[in-house]
Amino acid sequence: MISKACMVSLEQAMGRDHGSEVDVVAVVAYVSHLEIGINRGPGGSREFCLKDASNRIAFLRVDSSVRDEHRGLYMEADICNHIVVATRIIVNHDTRCLEHSQHTSLTFIDTQGAPWLTPLEPIRLAIRLNPELRDTIKKAVCDRALYLATMDSELQASISP
Repeated sequence: MISKACMVSLEQAMGRDHGSEVDVVAVVAYVSHLEIGINRGPGGSREFCLKDASNRIAFLRVDSSVRDEHRGLYMEADICNHIVVATRIIVNHDTRCLEHSQHTSLTFIDTQGAPWLTPLEPIRLAIRLNPELRDTIKKAVCDRALYLATMDSELQASISP
């Protein structure tokens, strides 16, 4: 159970201790590059290798508890320049080997089975909890017509200067 509202960016999460595991309301990462379908784990889980704007490596893991149509969406969707949301992070600073998630810098695990493609409420939450991320969030939102098409007036107002 999450006892305190917590929002971390990829940059903030990278600064946590090796091996730490943190439950969060949402993790916001600005993703500049995505390589799809790197690993397939037991039970049909899939891991996507991604790099942030600084070329750091992270993995998105979609486990077998996530519905099939969601897994298919993640495999096919181009989410470069999207905001990525997760609800739990495990930090691993060992980057000597990048073929497996346990050796990558950060693993995102969605423990709630929510879609990876960011819904509006976590964006609003991100802005409320991290006003310093406003510009990053605004850029990530505005970079995609998908988000421009789905933003409502409240969100439009919340990301305006």
